[in-house]
Amino acid sequence: FKPQDALLVPVALLVSGRWRPVAVFGLTCAVLAALSFASLGPAGVTAWLNDLSLARADPHTAPMTYSYLFGQPVAGAVEIALAFAALSLAWLRRDRLDLVFALGLIGTTASATYLHEDDVAILVLAAVAIACGQPATLAEPSPTELLQKASTNLKEAKTAHIDGTGSFSISSGLNISFDFKLNGDVEIPDKSRLTTDMSLLGQSVSVDTITIGGRTFSKGLTGSGWSESAANDPQGAVLDPLGQTDLSAVTTVTEVDRPVIDGRNTRHLSYTIDQSKLVEKMKSSQSGTTPTLTVSGATGRGEIWIRTDDNQIVRQLVTLSVDMAGDIGIPSASPTSGKGAFEISFDLKFSHLGEPVSPAITAPPTQ
Repeated sequence: FKPQDALLVPVALLVSGRWRPVAVFGLTCAVLAALSFASLGPAGVTAWLNDLSLARADPHTAPMTYSYLFGQPVAGAVEIALAFAALSLAWLRRDRLDLVFALGLIGTTASATYLHEDDVAILVLAAVAIACGQPATLAEPSPTELLQKASTNLKEAKTAHIDGTGSFSISSGLNISFDFKLNGDVEIPDKSRLTTDMSLLGQSVSVDTITIGGRTFSKGLTGSGWSESAANDPQGAVLDPLGQTDLSAVTTVTEVDRPVIDGRNTRHLSYTIDQSKLVEKMKSSQSGTTPTLTVSGATGRGEIWIRTDDNQIVRQLVTLSVDMAGDIGIPSASPTSGKGAFEISFDLKFSHLGEPVSPAITAPPTQ
């Protein structure tokens, strides 16, 4: 057992913000130390300390340390500088657990005051950690590959909390536009429970919504109970942001920059949405019981921020513009035949990925 070969690993974990494994490490060491003391007794501990003194006096331990090259106090200063450099790099690359662990091992070896040839073998473990870490290959994913992987990871997470803002405008005889804020939980791929605050026709409105499989239920927009939006009602697009963040129709993907968000590295991508797929999706959302609506001129674009350490989406911005003809179904307005258009945008932030949603999202009783 050679604890001196990994002395800086818990320190590297601590500076990278991972205090839980350090706490477990400390507790485990305390238990082992207590068991060792109980097993050896005072006489055994004294003998062990004497053995350490003999090891320090062994001339064969010096040739692989800086004290052999520089002598003290220069050797001590070099060792402290190398340890500090390793820990600084661990903090700088704290988004990569494999690098943090490897830098802890490398820093320990580079700053060692006691070193044998066999101690250097610990660097093999550092190399294995990096080789098995992220990325496993030297080639990073292309923007399109990264977007696909992030979309898959979001689906596999199954749940998330979202906070966001947005804007909505519609014109068809009667022009309406407003901004809104929303927050709530989602069960991917098609369930959400949100609270949306908006200013509509000069009045502040807070709307609770539940969306399940494309069906949108709202409370607070009209009446005090729950009601289900018609399939061609544009308010459903506002109340169902999860449906508008679908990445299955994405086409051109390009990288914008690589900002740091909440202390973690991300890749910022922009994309466009395939027009024909967007039109087809909107047409398929209509039912036989709602007025016919002709959709044309649909365009969509978006931006997305993906963490590089776990390929999870942390933010998504979507803008959709749609030209339509027929009954657009403006809330609280008479049906209007003719041409109209609406535009909607969302800026959503994802957090608490994979955490349980309680209570489960279910359809509410309607009036």
